[in-house]
Amino acid sequence: MKRYKRIHQVRVFAFCLLPSAVYIVAGGEDARAVFDYFADINRSFCEFLSVLSQTKPLPHIGRSKVIVIEDDRTLMDLAAFVEAFPVRRGLAGRPQDYEWGSFRLRAFGIENGLVEQLNICP
Repeated sequence: MKRYKRIHQVRVFAFCLLPSAVYIVAGGEDARAVFDYFADINRSFCEFLSVLSQTKPLPHIGRSKVIVIEDDRTLMDLAAFVEAFPVRRGLAGRPQDYEWGSFRLRAFGIENGLVEQLNICP
């Protein structure tokens, strides 16, 4: 994810990698770059799952949704929504317990070069 972030010059605000889907809140100045970022992540995730399964390649996930976010509060709400997926799907008791999501990085201010910190003050 970091490599494609750097290549496509996008900003990643939240993510959650589930066994069946990838959820990412990202944006950038160039819409084409954001779409290309999602395409590369999707392809890589499907390849990764295929290697793990050691069977036939899995189908291309290929579904994404574009939402225009006009204010900071909506961005924070969407990030929280994405980071709560593991709890809703029964994969973790709390968002911070799920290893493949951005909650811990954002909540504890861990700088890893992937997730943008949402330092939004009212």
